[in-house]
Amino acid sequence: MSIHLDSKSVTQGDPDDLNPIFDRLKQRGFQYAVFPYLPEPERGGVDAIKALAGKLNRAGEKCRAAGMTFCYHNHAFEFATEKGATLFQVMLDNTDKKAGGFRVGPVLVSVAGLDPAEFLTRLAGRVPLVHLKDKAEGTAVMYRESVPRTAFKEVGSG
Repeated sequence: MSIHLDSKSVTQGDPDDLNPIFDRLKQRGFQYAVFPYLPEPERGGVDAIKALAGKLNRAGEKCRAAGMTFCYHNHAFEFATEKGATLFQVMLDNTDKKAGGFRVGPVLVSVAGLDPAEFLTRLAGRVPLVHLKDKAEGTAVMYRESVPRTAFKEVGSG
């Protein structure tokens, strides 16, 4: 069972404030705590993603200490390329495998123009959770969050 966290508790709070949060979640039976989304004002390219990766690592260590697994939920913006790499690759390169994994949304990987099966294969061992949706035919490739609701279909319908 997984739950989304308030992103500010990871990006703006004192890392020690996460300890009681993870302890309560564990007591309530959750196995996974998910960082759901990096708000647009907190983005800023490679340097911002590297800083975020450090915060994710600290949160992941605290989550693991509480007996749970920490995951980052991807969206389309992480697949924009900057300085020769996608922001997702920068995050991947700067996060510790022991600190957590990823909750991958294959449809958002596809929206960014990548093959979700190939992507998941490449991340083998780092993806304990997936968020399944199907994609409407003809959905344009994009690297932003304004993916229209009509682009998402029930699994098996896209």
